[in-house]
Amino acid sequence: MHYQPIERAPGAFQEPLSVEAIKRISARAFGATSRVESVAELPWGSYNSAYRIDLASADTVVLRVAPAPERQFRVERSLLRNEYAAAPHLAPLGDLLPRSLFADFTRQVINRDYLMQTLLPGVPAPEGMRRYERSQWSAFFRQVGGVTRRLHEVRGPGFGFVAGPWFETWSAALIDYFRTAAGDIADAGQDAYDVHELAATTERLRGELDEITEPRLLHGDGWTANFLVDPATPDLTLTGICDWDRARWGDPMADWAIQRALLRPGSERDTFWDGYGQPRTVASGVRQLIYQARFLVELRLDYIRNAMADEIASSYDDVGHILGRLRSS
Repeated sequence: MHYQPIERAPGAFQEPLSVEAIKRISARAFGATSRVESVAELPWGSYNSAYRIDLASADTVVLRVAPAPERQFRVERSLLRNEYAAAPHLAPLGDLLPRSLFADFTRQVINRDYLMQTLLPGVPAPEGMRRYERSQWSAFFRQVGGVTRRLHEVRGPGFGFVAGPWFETWSAALIDYFRTAAGDIADAGQDAYDVHELAATTERLRGELDEITEPRLLHGDGWTANFLVDPATPDLTLTGICDWDRARWGDPMADWAIQRALLRPGSERDTFWDGYGQPRTVASGVRQLIYQARFLVELRLDYIRNAMADEIASSYDDVGHILGRLRSS
């Protein structure tokens, strides 16, 4: 069996599976007589690990593996289970989604959750877009806007991760996030004073947040690398959507795809709003600042996880700037 893992430094967050572990996983998913011909680790994402597996049956599947439980922050615990729970709610996206073939959360074969999914066609958008003139990128962002709108039309039963826990109000879900993230940051040996202040500020301003009364489905991680495109068509064509493990019920304006679309007004990203079906829209002042702060905290956790000292340090300035504006609100 040919096995091509990604070379990583010792102690890196993403831990490669052994050949024997992959064979045991394949046997559990497809039967003892299944045979793996080749495995290649995919360089997509920085949290779950992903592998392309070619089977002797001529089928090609993707294996997605969560980090070991002891390596997960509490605020990110069991994200792969959340992805599995969210899949039926993403039905409006149809064949843009991989199909789940097998899920194992028993941690008997390996001490990690894993999913087997079908392989979608295409390549990650950042790779595919390099093959086109920048003037052609607008077609991609228009399609992203369209699929984001389809997700946001799905209503939920409460606020929070799709797999739970759910909260009765949007503010309660955000306060819980900040408090839990502050604990994770402190446990990692970093100062969490600013995230505790974000929790307190969110509680003080909960009235404005709770103007959002209807939970909608958010992808939660809709940056360009989680969209696949066909690199050979005359125009950029969306072929798939991946990695919705952070899917949650909340305010559509808080979704990562919306926040990314707001980054560069006057650029090709503006066509996102054409696909979304409304003019470029920013959440009300307080809500927008809290959403920006939440993503900065999420990024800090990623920096901590990957020992990115300079980025960790700069994140305190970024959060501090937002807190300064919130204090006067």
